[in-house]
Amino acid sequence: MLTQVKFRLPDTLAGWPWPRVINPYHDEVKAECEKWVHSFNALGPKSQDAFDRCDFCLLASLSYPHLDKEGLRTTCDLMMLFFFFDEFADRSHSTQARAYADMIMDALHNPHKPRPSGECVLGEIARQFWEHGIRTMNILVQERFLKDFKNYTDAVATEGLDRDNSCIRNIEDYFRIRRYTIGMEPSLVAIQFGMEGLPDEVVSHPTVLKLAQLVVDAVFLDNDLFSYNREQATGEDFHNIITVVMNELKIDLHGALAWLQKRREQITADVIEAWDTLPEWPEDIREDAQTYVQGIVGWVRSNNTWHFESQRYFGQHGLEIQKHRMVTLLPKTRVKAPCADGADTLADLTE
Repeated sequence: MLTQVKFRLPDTLAGWPWPRVINPYHDEVKAECEKWVHSFNALGPKSQDAFDRCDFCLLASLSYPHLDKEGLRTTCDLMMLFFFFDEFADRSHSTQARAYADMIMDALHNPHKPRPSGECVLGEIARQFWEHGIRTMNILVQERFLKDFKNYTDAVATEGLDRDNSCIRNIEDYFRIRRYTIGMEPSLVAIQFGMEGLPDEVVSHPTVLKLAQLVVDAVFLDNDLFSYNREQATGEDFHNIITVVMNELKIDLHGALAWLQKRREQITADVIEAWDTLPEWPEDIREDAQTYVQGIVGWVRSNNTWHFESQRYFGQHGLEIQKHRMVTLLPKTRVKAPCADGADTLADLTE
């Protein structure tokens, strides 16, 4: 009998001082958003059930507790768009992933223009998301979002080239692309939804930029930690920091987990140090500026706790695993087959 391999998830929130907060409109907006997503009929029954259990609206509600109902709805829709694009791209060759990226950006730049007949559903999901979202969004925020969302879609398309070539990057190169494929830059812009538009003196302040990059790194490291078990089982772990570290440093899984824990401890210390050196903002922008930087650091706990409170990677055992941290390594299964085109429904998800 084969011995089951168990590993312990590092507690990457140890020493993190910012608490869990949730938007009061969560239940109401979640119902509206999920009704919208179901209307596209993009998933088969099994995939739809797995999708619903991921509870992407919970991630939005934890990440944007300050937004009003309209703003929260836009961020919930955004989380859905992230999921669909990532899933379609993950099952595609690089040329198709590039086409999906271009399709989404075209829809965002032309939200009032009907999408071509027979096009993949991604185009219409993106168009409706942005058509609804821009109604209550400052033009400056729109421009910032579109710029950062393009960086994200471009990076996901580039990831497709790595997938085609079975390429595992080194640590430095992986950090460089993962900071974009995680989608955190447009997600941080979304903190500004509903604001009049923060001046560059806030969003481009060196300390704020440093804080944002540290948070981006924390979020993608946590994501890779929690997704690793499923990804290694399905052969999709080439784009995961744990595999990258094991490959470059020639260490085992436990050594890679120790490396990740040490890196996250340093990020937490650096975030707290940066937070303590934030400037005193002018009175006329102080409230929005404080909301923005609070929203940046809030993403670390919201993302981390969402993985345990939803059923995205841990099924119904998330809250238990959050306490005892022990996970059994899943056996290898078949790799997802690439989609022939955008007409395919998504692959069934597994716990």
